[in-house]
Amino acid sequence: MFPGPLINATTNDNIHVNVFNDLDDPLLFTCFRSSTKLTLYRHGKTYLLRISNVGTAWSFNFRIQNHQLVLVETKGSYVNQIELESLDVHVGQSYSVLVTANQNAADYYIVASPKLSNATNNNTLVGVAVLHYDNSTTPANGSLPSGPDPFDLQFSINQAKSIRWNLTTGAARPNPQGMFHVTNVTIIETFILNASTTTIDGLSRYSVNNVSFLILDTPLKLADFFSNRTGVYELDAFSKNTSNANAVRGVFVASALHKGWTEIVLENNLDIIDTWHLDVYSFFVVGYNLYVRVYDVDPNPAKEKPPPQNLLLCG
Repeated sequence: MFPGPLINATTNDNIHVNVFNDLDDPLLFTCFRSSTKLTLYRHGKTYLLRISNVGTAWSFNFRIQNHQLVLVETKGSYVNQIELESLDVHVGQSYSVLVTANQNAADYYIVASPKLSNATNNNTLVGVAVLHYDNSTTPANGSLPSGPDPFDLQFSINQAKSIRWNLTTGAARPNPQGMFHVTNVTIIETFILNASTTTIDGLSRYSVNNVSFLILDTPLKLADFFSNRTGVYELDAFSKNTSNANAVRGVFVASALHKGWTEIVLENNLDIIDTWHLDVYSFFVVGYNLYVRVYDVDPNPAKEKPPPQNLLLCG
């Protein structure tokens, strides 16, 4: 079922995908801009492994017994190569690492263990596999390779800061307009978004700024296209930088200026890792309970394609 069917496409192809959801809950589909992803590539004794966290709650640490990981790619972009003993992978993240089979011929443990958990080696939350050398006659033995302290948040932060986009290899280049020079930009506004849990009508819900998102029968993008939201939702009905006084369910749609620079501050008062999903190029937060509307009055289809002619409409 997941991932979905393979779609072979050529650069600049326009593809219409009709999605039919027979589940009882809303279903989110997302795609990334990378065009090629490799799962395993053999080059002598060096292998390329693709590591993805497709969960919804837990971050994990990935490591291979007695082997180093050379990080080379994330989300379809090359990064400056760094050598790691282990790699933290958070919800929705994907990485490519090079692993060189330069140890004695034997079997070695591969481990993925959760962050912020006291999981033991035998806990069902710990994933264990084996790296098998072709001519190995020695099974994996001993205790599982230990990773960093699962409660050491600074380790995760420092590792994330060490990952840098490689702008000289197979990636976008700085252009004369200086799109990569963002140190002197003017911040137009600041969003302060606080994640929390609340009880509404006897049910426990997640919320952003004390607003639990209410899913409408009409998709918001279609409401924008056909009626410029009239009669479907109210734009900026809730504050973008303070929490609502009372916990409510509502359609939290925040406006942002087209081509403007907006600072987004994500606050976490929960006792677990707080995961946010930032979709499309630079906006549209669709993770917990917020939708950011960046509207351009210019209907030029070169900027955004209109809905397909065979779009199914109700009523």
